[in-house]
Amino acid sequence: MPALETVRELFTPREYLENIFALNLAGLQNQGIKLLLVDVNNTVLPADADYPSLRAIHWFEQLKQHSFRAALISSGWNKTRLSALAEILAVPVYAGVCKPALPALKSILAEYSLAPRECAIVGDALWSDVLLAKLLGAYSVLVKNCDQPQRAKIGLLKQAKGRLLENFIHKKI
Repeated sequence: MPALETVRELFTPREYLENIFALNLAGLQNQGIKLLLVDVNNTVLPADADYPSLRAIHWFEQLKQHSFRAALISSGWNKTRLSALAEILAVPVYAGVCKPALPALKSILAEYSLAPRECAIVGDALWSDVLLAKLLGAYSVLVKNCDQPQRAKIGLLKQAKGRLLENFIHKKI
């Protein structure tokens, strides 16, 4: 079934981690990654939160020590929330990216004068983050969740989605 394998490849990340803090920054650097484009909702903080954890703030500071450029990306349009988050984390933010569409990401890479292979896209969704990275030719990292609790309803849905993702990635379905 080559067609199924091709689809599976489109949705299989290069790395599948518990959260952003599990990223091996030195390993990414050794692979030539210079820019981390990090999804906001459920990757950096829950969709219903306005402020990142102290751990997330520290992690973004660490990126600078590893000479990474970092930016936040979101399909959302809440510029007030996203601008405040970008200010706290001291990184640029790109709102309304319309993931997995490529034009906005190609524009971002052009702004940084980088090739797709020099970029990693880190997010919590196969459809909008992993597929985007694969279509772009960037390094893809899927994370299970962020480090802050989510509302119960969202949390239960996220757990169920997480189990489905794990089964898909490990070729159980």
